[in-house]
This record gives sequence, structure tokens and C-alpha cells, in this order.
Amino acid sequence: MIETVVSLKNISKYYTIYSNPKDRLKELIFRKSYHREFWALKDINLTIPKGETLGIIGNNGAGKSTLLKILSKTLTPSHGEFKIVGRVSPILELGTGFHPELTGAENIYLAGKLLSLSNKDIQNKFDEIVAFSELGDFINQPVKTYSSGMYVRLAFSVATCADPDILIIDEALSVGDGYFQKKSLNKILEFKQAGKNIIFCSHNMYHITHICNRAVWIENGSIRKIGNVFDVVSDYEEASANKGEKNIVKADNNPLVTVKSVTIAKNLYQNSEDIKVSMRFENKMNLPIHAGLVIMREDGTVCFGTSTFHDNLEIIRKKEGEVSFLINKNPFTNGKYQIIFAVIDETANLTYDSKGINFEISKNSEELGFLRIEHEWEVR
Repeated sequence: MIETVVSLKNISKYYTIYSNPKDRLKELIFRKSYHREFWALKDINLTIPKGETLGIIGNNGAGKSTLLKILSKTLTPSHGEFKIVGRVSPILELGTGFHPELTGAENIYLAGKLLSLSNKDIQNKFDEIVAFSELGDFINQPVKTYSSGMYVRLAFSVATCADPDILIIDEALSVGDGYFQKKSLNKILEFKQAGKNIIFCSHNMYHITHICNRAVWIENGSIRKIGNVFDVVSDYEEASANKGEKNIVKADNNPLVTVKSVTIAKNLYQNSEDIKVSMRFENKMNLPIHAGLVIMREDGTVCFGTSTFHDNLEIIRKKEGEVSFLINKNPFTNGKYQIIFAVIDETANLTYDSKGINFEISKNSEELGFLRIEHEWEVR
């Protein structure tokens, strides 16, 4: 029987909203309501089995962060009940769990206490936390002097080095440089391979699909869909596209690996004509990398995507070079398209850099859709 480590039953959370600060006092004096209720979460029911990596997705203001705060026990629900088995280590928005006037070193002890670690445990892990954060002498400076990236380094280091049973991450990887993002992703994958539970909230659908087994789509405080990560993300992206919102992965700012240029022979093609596109890259530190590619229609619909990682090609180990991609007898119908070429890390979880180039398929038929399928008719 699979053990359940997280169980939520009818979890709801509301906040009282006042139009005027004076209304709080008027409410106390006149014993009359001067506020309205804003429901951030409504009747959330969710169970998470041991060892699962769960993605939380949804638009801004959907209630994702409120849900993660309740799971982290930093926020109390208005209604409902929940049960969590094991030590929880959260990485929430900047500032959560740290005192700005204390140094990084002092905040390690403070955060460790909040994670139920003893002084001895914190002392034993202290050097490991400092080493992973790579803050150097800044560890003895007040965290109010830290940049957002330094803040996340320290928060991530404390949370992961505490060896939790359940790791909760709320958009932390969107802050900081590409180097530390890769380091953090590798640490997350180590947790996953060790059978730990991970609850991962992000707007980066590429990370969600590569890290998580299952996903929950939160909309207006309620669960709109829960299930296989690819099914949920696909429906979410389709709904976002219909609203005019793009959830395309943007390249991380990492000057160590860059796409220098993307070239294509010409900009106008006929259907069934071969299309060859090439990317030149620079890899200053000779990092192990792969090449990725996505083809999109003008409206943002993804037509196709792959990489040398997913096609089981060898890792690229060059300081500079060129990668070409040949589309044999292209299947596209008339319209405008874009090819985005990218350099990604060896695990295909982090995008170092990317560039796009446009091309067009001329109108030579009245067929519908964006892919032309070879076909035959038979009438009897």
C-alpha cells in the first residue's frame, strides 16, 4: 500500500479586505461589517503519495503561493484540515524565514530552528550550507545587504542541506544566475532520485514537465485539473494561448554558454521542400551541453520540439561549434513560422541561451491546419 505523506481536505483560505483603513476601527466600534471577503483558496482536496514530485501551475493570483504557505505551515487555513508526514523544508518568496538585520550565518541558525533542527544538527551542516551557497565572506554580512540572487542561494542551501522529507519550492529558481539555477536543479534531481517528495511551483513549463510526475492546475483558488504532468500542462498552455498569454520558456542569462547566430538558407519555402537551419554557439568553460529546437506557428502554437538529448545523441563538449537541423520534405502548410534554437545543459533541464529565426511556407493549396499529411482517397 502506497503511503500518503500529504492530505488536504476542503482547504479554504480567505482574507478580509477593507476599502479604507478606518473601516477596521469602525467595525470594532459599531459591531458592523465594513469588509469584504476574498477567497484565495476554495475547497482544495489533494493527496500526495510518498516519493511523488508534484508541480503546481496557474496564472498569477490563482492561489498557488497561498497553498504552498499552508503546506509549509506558515499560514493557517480558514477552513478544512490537512496532514503532513515528515519534515518539510520550504523555499518561498524572498524574505520568508530570514531576519534582515541578522547576518547570513545567524540566519542559518534561525532558519534551522524553524525547520526543527537542533543546534548540533545546524552546526554539523553549517559548513556544507555555506559551501553550497558560495556566499564567501558575505555570510557574515546582514542579509538586508544581499541581492535577490544571494538571498535565494542562502535559502536554497539551508532548505536542501536540512535533508527534508518534503521539499517545497515556490518560483525560487527564477531568481539568480544560470550557474546557480543549474546547481539547484541538479540538487532537486538528486532529491527526486532519492525518493523524496518535491512540491514545485513555477511558470516555467519546461521545468515542470521535466521535474514533476503529476501536476495541479490552480485557477481562481480552485483546482481546475489534476493528473499526468504532460496532460495538465498541455491544457494549461492551450488555455493560456487562447487568452493571449505565452508560456514559452525564456533563455536564462548565462554568458558562459551563448547562441552566437541562427541561420537559414532562405525565408520562403514550398511545402515538401527540405529546410536546413544551423546554430553557432560559444561555450567558454567547455561545459557539457546539448542542442534543442522548437518550431512554432505565428500564433505561438508549438508544432514540434526536440533536442540532441531526447534523440540520444552524445553530449557536446566543444568551446565553439555549429549544430545543424534538417527537416526532410517539410510537412507545413502555408503560414509563418519560427524556429528557436537553444543550448541546454546535459540533463535538458536548463536553457543557457536561445535565438529564433523566421520562415514562411508559401500558399500552394487550400488545405487546412499547419501540417500537411501525405494521404490517399478511396471511393467505392
